Amino acid sequence: MLPNQTLRFQDWYNNYGADFVKVSAGTCNRTLANYVASPLDPLLCDAHVNCILEATYESRKAHMASAAIFLGMVPTLLSLVAPSLPQLALLSARRPLLALLIASGSTVLFLDRLFRIESPRETLARTDGERFIPRLKQQWAIVFSVGEYLLVTVATINVIWNSWQLGNKAVIVWKCELNFMPLIWVLGAPFILLVVAIPFQFTTIAKSLRAQASDYSPLTVAEQVDSKCKPSTVGEFMAREITPAIRHPTIKLEKIPHPETWAVIILNVGFCLAALQVLFGMGVLASVLFVSVRDAVWVGLSVELLQRLDERHPV
Repeated sequence: MLPNQTLRFQDWYNNYGADFVKVSAGTCNRTLANYVASPLDPLLCDAHVNCILEATYESRKAHMASAAIFLGMVPTLLSLVAPSLPQLALLSARRPLLALLIASGSTVLFLDRLFRIESPRETLARTDGERFIPRLKQQWAIVFSVGEYLLVTVATINVIWNSWQLGNKAVIVWKCELNFMPLIWVLGAPFILLVVAIPFQFTTIAKSLRAQASDYSPLTVAEQVDSKCKPSTVGEFMAREITPAIRHPTIKLEKIPHPETWAVIILNVGFCLAALQVLFGMGVLASVLFVSVRDAVWVGLSVELLQRLDERHPV
């Protein structure tokens, strides 16, 4: 008698789920029992997958192939609207937690031309000029900051949830026995950011950005700061973290130093890792089985729409 719960082949996406449940527990009950007895054996997992595919209509196989093609393009499409590594590195100089959440909710990072990464000064230069949006008052700054964290938190939860669901409800052809391959892919973006952002905190650019923001918090303005009463290091960190960029004074580009050579090297290493992460995501998502086109479109759009909302945050 089969147990009620198994590692795989219990949960399916809605479109084809009912049919796959019947085939898995009926026609393929023997291969399912073998798999349940040893769920980490890739040969037994592949045998059950083959049994299900043999009992599946050819038209449905074609639909699943189309879904895999669509999902395989998702990492590339997401990279077109994702935040860039220099943008997140600059943001991490003042708001590291927000930068990490944005990376976690973005799944991938923006890819420029091969081995051509935008420098931090170029990123800041694109926003040079007068401020068109008036600086927020203290009460609106707090509301704006809370809204930012709520948005990126929802995006992060959405990405992690969808990747976990995809790993449980579908099968990766080349790693049938593992259900966390999509999750490994989406966690690649925050990992790459940590690799770059941690050493970036010690660059002269990061120190300059923090120095220019040292007089601002959501509850104060520059004219109200008492120079004799400086907040603690923890207080400064928290003030920078919760203060939206629209509350800060305009960044003075002439005071931003050029990046150190080692910082440029780290950014380029991060860019190479980001490119590899996109390729890994393509390999994972293009190998998905038992997903319909409708389900694939829903997964792709739910991730992309929320990423689009939280993709760009000023420094």
